[in-house]
Amino acid sequence: GKVIFKIVNNAKTELTLILTIQSFCYDDQRLTKVFAKIIQIFYKLDVLSETAIVYWHTKGANAKGKGFFF
Repeated sequence: GKVIFKIVNNAKTELTLILTIQSFCYDDQRLTKVFAKIIQIFYKLDVLSETAIVYWHTKGANAKGKGFFF
């Protein structure tokens, strides 16, 4: 668990994590409903900042599956 705190330590890596989760959830349709929960967990653990999540939502989301997560 602590490894992710060392890897995800700036806005760029936070966005990369969100995009990775988005892609993973899109590729496995069973996970599309839990995407928001996963993001919320990482937010509560202080892995993801509100700024990164808002940026992803407004500008940074991957077009692949974007419609599923908004």
